[in-house]
Amino acid sequence: MTGRSIREPGLKGGTTGLLVSVFAGGLAGVLASTVGCGSDASPAVSVPGSGMVQPPADANTAAGSPQGTTAVATPVEAPPVDAPARVPERAAPEPVSGTSVAQAGSGAVPPPLDTAPEAPIATAGNDPWCDTLSVFRTSCQSCHGDELVAGAPMSLVRHADVMASSVSDPGRPVHELIGARIHDVTRPMPPLSHDALSQADIAVIDTWLSAGAPDTRSACAAAPVEPKEADREPEWPSDCEERYEIRVGDASGGQPYTVPANTEEDRNFTISVPWTSGGRGPVQALAIRPLTSNKRVVHHWILYAGTDFITSWSPGKPMETFPEDVGVHMPTSGTFRLNMHYYNVGNSQPEPDNSGLEVCITRNPRRYTATTYMFAGSASVPPASKVENVAECQVRASEPVHLITSSPHMHQYGVHAKLEIVRSDGSVEVLEDAPFNWEDQHVTPIDGVVQEGDRIRITCVYENDTEQAIRFGSSSEDEMCFNFARYYPMDAFQCVPGAGLLGGFF
Repeated sequence: MTGRSIREPGLKGGTTGLLVSVFAGGLAGVLASTVGCGSDASPAVSVPGSGMVQPPADANTAAGSPQGTTAVATPVEAPPVDAPARVPERAAPEPVSGTSVAQAGSGAVPPPLDTAPEAPIATAGNDPWCDTLSVFRTSCQSCHGDELVAGAPMSLVRHADVMASSVSDPGRPVHELIGARIHDVTRPMPPLSHDALSQADIAVIDTWLSAGAPDTRSACAAAPVEPKEADREPEWPSDCEERYEIRVGDASGGQPYTVPANTEEDRNFTISVPWTSGGRGPVQALAIRPLTSNKRVVHHWILYAGTDFITSWSPGKPMETFPEDVGVHMPTSGTFRLNMHYYNVGNSQPEPDNSGLEVCITRNPRRYTATTYMFAGSASVPPASKVENVAECQVRASEPVHLITSSPHMHQYGVHAKLEIVRSDGSVEVLEDAPFNWEDQHVTPIDGVVQEGDRIRITCVYENDTEQAIRFGSSSEDEMCFNFARYYPMDAFQCVPGAGLLGGFF
């Protein structure tokens, strides 16, 4: 089945284009975020003449699967994305509703408790719970609201929510996990791909937790009403000629996929490329808009053309656009593989989903065509150790090459990633240097220009708390060290591995 065309009237086609040079083959958990890359290790494949290693095809993909889909669904415990603190002492029982108690010496009888005057509205700074709730509204409720998003297992809207048992550790209430996660460097909440809490916000939550995570006797001020992202009409580029939707249901005659109850799974959907060249030349993507039909269960997705990485999405990522003179290479035939990561743990109900993306294309290419390059390094980690694996390659460029995004990829032992340019004069330009969390992999915009004679250096930092050595592999128990960097112009760039570097570790 194919995607649906949404043709813009009165626009015409054109020519030019190039081939994708990325070797990002079949990683089930690359970039967008959150889990490993399959459960069965497959051998790596050497890329002839490059000194690099192509990652194996997705371990969960098998030929002949019904409707072009495959999956491995296993019930698992949720990662502690809920949040932490102490169990407060409970107040003494109040009188039964509807009864009254005389005030000694006054002769007055107060009204029944259920008809007491309405509580005053709390203002900022005078109520620990209301102040904490204000932080949750600003920084947490986009996922942990009344409408759960991206596999969030619980809301952070009411005091009862934070007093409930956590999904990941039923022996601990949610508020006990909040304090730990807001101070966690490698697995923080909010996730690394979202704006971090300010120190002032962290202090607000810590103050509330240190007081025993109390409720309030006042009514917290109402939250402002913000328009939902889905209600905002996207601004497509003016040179967008045609728009196509690529959805999960396109693999099965338009029928949504049903995510089983209480499961986490990676599922691949094979979808025909919805546009064809028709003799009119190559195709560039000018913008890519995520389409999420079931926010509760869609954790992230990755789009491949064959084994080549095209793009990815995780919560918080808006419509992707490119510099005004740059379009991204798209295939003109064959199939896409839409790798969906679903998280429905803690939900007793199956959930239908028909998510995907909308792509605007042009057949009159912009000046530059961008594609993705895979930088690779060592994924070997000795037992019970913290190591920094550093790899370099030598730039071969026929003209200045612009690096515009960085997408590091490791598994559960990866804690930090770095991407640098080492200039021919020995100076170093840092493009990305940030904590890494395999549950929240992301795409970071960068702005770097490399030329002949420069070197690219990647660093993957691991913490191995086991007594077993860790090697490269596609299982989440193995490791990887990649950075998928988008660049332009296409075909103007190669990076030759140095002695023992970038490709000599596998």
